[in-house]
Amino acid sequence: MNRPVRTIKKARASKVMSGAGLLVRTLADCGVEFIFMEEHPDTEPVRDAALRQRGLKVIHPVSETSCVPMADVCSRYTGRPVVALTAGGGHCLNQVMGMTTAWGDKSPVISIGIARSRGAGASPVFDRERTDPCEVFSSISVYHETVRAWSDMREIICRGVRESLSAKGGTVHIEIPIDIIESTGSLSSDASPGDTECFAQVQAPVRAEEKKIDQAVDLLLRAKRPMIFAGGGAVRAGAAQLVNDLARKAGIPILSSMGAMDVVDPANPMYVGPSSYLAGEAFHYAIEKADVVLAIGACFGGLDGFGLPPLWSGKIKFIQVNIDPTYIAFNPGAEIAIVADARETVNQLMERIEAVSSRLPDWTSWVSSIKRRYHGHVERVACEAKNHKSKNGRLHPAAAVLAVLDRIVASDALVCVDGGNTPLWAGMFASVKGPRRVFFPTGMATLGVGIPMALGLKTAAGNRRVILFTGDGSLLYNIQELELIKRYNLPIIIAVNNDSAWNMIRAGEIMLHRCVGTALPEQDYAAVAESYGIPARRISSLDEIPAALDKAFSSNGPMLFDIATDNNVYPDSLASFIRVEFMGSLMPQPLKKMLNFYQNEIKIGRNVINIMKYLMKTM
Repeated sequence: MNRPVRTIKKARASKVMSGAGLLVRTLADCGVEFIFMEEHPDTEPVRDAALRQRGLKVIHPVSETSCVPMADVCSRYTGRPVVALTAGGGHCLNQVMGMTTAWGDKSPVISIGIARSRGAGASPVFDRERTDPCEVFSSISVYHETVRAWSDMREIICRGVRESLSAKGGTVHIEIPIDIIESTGSLSSDASPGDTECFAQVQAPVRAEEKKIDQAVDLLLRAKRPMIFAGGGAVRAGAAQLVNDLARKAGIPILSSMGAMDVVDPANPMYVGPSSYLAGEAFHYAIEKADVVLAIGACFGGLDGFGLPPLWSGKIKFIQVNIDPTYIAFNPGAEIAIVADARETVNQLMERIEAVSSRLPDWTSWVSSIKRRYHGHVERVACEAKNHKSKNGRLHPAAAVLAVLDRIVASDALVCVDGGNTPLWAGMFASVKGPRRVFFPTGMATLGVGIPMALGLKTAAGNRRVILFTGDGSLLYNIQELELIKRYNLPIIIAVNNDSAWNMIRAGEIMLHRCVGTALPEQDYAAVAESYGIPARRISSLDEIPAALDKAFSSNGPMLFDIATDNNVYPDSLASFIRVEFMGSLMPQPLKKMLNFYQNEIKIGRNVINIMKYLMKTM
């Protein structure tokens, strides 16, 4: 008599590991490659485990404050989650500044704090029991949680990764008690990346309803002055090239939000200027005259004037494409709302545009009218910069930016921008082809993150060179990270717009006939960089820049240029910045003060006349 065959399933072998080991293993399984980690006794177990984990790279900044800005730009470049890990308490709370910006930019940054138990080290002057870092981060994260047991670690970490890569994406904060990090448990030895797929997978692209696509194209066909406005969502969806192709094929001018500074190809015939108000007169003219705007992956934040009157025309009909319904009609209303993936939607629009190509109106004169204003503005400022003569012998900031940009455009270097007026000068002449080539903390326009951003970008970018444009004030926030640049001899070029002032603030202070706390020292930052062992040069003549840049590009290490610029010169787009920050409301009294400032404080000349003309043209 034959007996039935029984299959005996072997029991899974288990591997005993610490909480630190489980954390690191789970992060690696979820596809995390970079961890920016504070050096601290409480983070040492994680560091040691990470160094043993294949595929993980650990970077230790000088200050824990730099961890999140580094992780932020690293995640924006790679499109993947990046970890910023610090000790708990005040160390963890030092991540708030960076997390706020990353949250605004919807970057998949995983903030992790290794926490001491509540009540440890109680102080009569500070009640630690009432400080809950997880709650502090609740308003600036898409997911926050505390790991309360070794067995919960894997699921919570995987969910955090999943949430960071969800439809809108964003920041995550996870708190892990030190006793869990130091405790041990058993993980099945055959656990593999496959067992986390249900947690860490990226959401599949969502196609738009065909009916919505037809409605959108029909509305565009009836438009007299249509415009495409691309946001950061277009970059994250991998739709940058497609958006350019759509604009070119349809013959529609394209501008972008500040969150998508490099989405538009300057070689595109439909390019009418850089991002948002950096396009100057062209931006104001376009958003005042446009009748239909196709907004792709844009949420219309403060740096874009919110998409609302009086800056934007109240007659515009918006077609809004966004994977997250929260951001559709969040500010301006939507004539047509398309909740779908940007890349999929643009592909669908392309197909429909091709089918009706014979019916496309000729918008050539509309495109030309915007371009004319952009080129006129740029040429005027460039001419002013060229003819600038300063009493103190300092350079015009725009002239310095143009000299550096010429060399960047000819290379494949990546660019970070930091500061107040410095991004206005650099952005005005932006002609760097992206995407993911120019980085600015648009979420909160956080000052002082330039060096950490450059370091995070260099970490992710391999052999590509990184260039940082920064103001002298913003440089001072994290100047200690020059030590990290030197430690690894990273080929990062830093160009400092040194006007010895908080000059964006100074402009407003002078308008009010008082200057309080806006002066900065007449510091030689080239000497500061050299004290860290970084080659540097003080630049006082435009003729010095080409040779200095050639030397920097031929070097395998870092270099800093301290460019002495005139703080009595202001970008006219500063007026636009004021307008978009206050929803377009530049009231008569502030305008009067601004005009009085230029008349009373600066000698009347071509510069002042042009600024006054700019103000009138953009009202």
